[in-house]
Amino acid sequence: MYFFVTDETNVTPTQAAEYFIYGGLTLSDKQLPRVSNAIANIRKKYGFQDIDRLKFDTNSRPSAVTADAHREAKNAVIEACHAEGLRFIVQMIHHNIAKPENLTEYSLNTVLNSFNERFLRDHDDYGIVVIDRLPDGQAYSMLKNKFQLGLQFPGSGYQLPLDRVLMYATTCDGASNISSAVDIVLGAFRWVVNSQGKPTKNGTERTLFEKVARMLYVREKDGIRYARENGLILRPKEIKAPVYQERYDELVKYFVDLGS
Repeated sequence: MYFFVTDETNVTPTQAAEYFIYGGLTLSDKQLPRVSNAIANIRKKYGFQDIDRLKFDTNSRPSAVTADAHREAKNAVIEACHAEGLRFIVQMIHHNIAKPENLTEYSLNTVLNSFNERFLRDHDDYGIVVIDRLPDGQAYSMLKNKFQLGLQFPGSGYQLPLDRVLMYATTCDGASNISSAVDIVLGAFRWVVNSQGKPTKNGTERTLFEKVARMLYVREKDGIRYARENGLILRPKEIKAPVYQERYDELVKYFVDLGS
């Protein structure tokens, strides 16, 4: 049994945050307690109290935890996730293309498709999806729809049952150590994306990208490993405006450069 725990970031468009990002981590029932215990030990080592938040955003740092300890704790969480073999599935869409009224559900659909149709089928297993809470109770009707109807494609009437996902649930910050893991990995990826065109002197963007990229879910074909459309999903598939196609092309080149 695999869990897929998801969250969203870059929710509000800004000059730096061009892309809405939605994604999460996959972990098996055996990996879950090991990762949770590893993060519990990291919290203790770096001085986090039981009620303290451990998140990527520096504004969330508890006053009793130094900036250096916070940075080291985040790195340790990413290393623990990688060491346990967790996989990262993430979708991105430019804010100027996205429709804000159904942005989260659209993005959830995309990563669910990869989780159900690729990841779970590759592992010949079943899964549970846990999403971070949404305002105004939106999550409940959304998740009920996914379980009862699967993925729906307006205009065509086509539905794709998510036959390997057996349960949907919501969670919130502080309800598990896995939420910290998702927030930190997703936050590191967001930091890399938002740093495009703004290189740092110490190469932090390259370091973070290398840490996160090795966790992307990949599939192999003819001896070549593919992250695109598996762990790294860019939407929409067809971009009609040349100005945005150029932005996507620049982003892909940026990722390639960071990984080379």
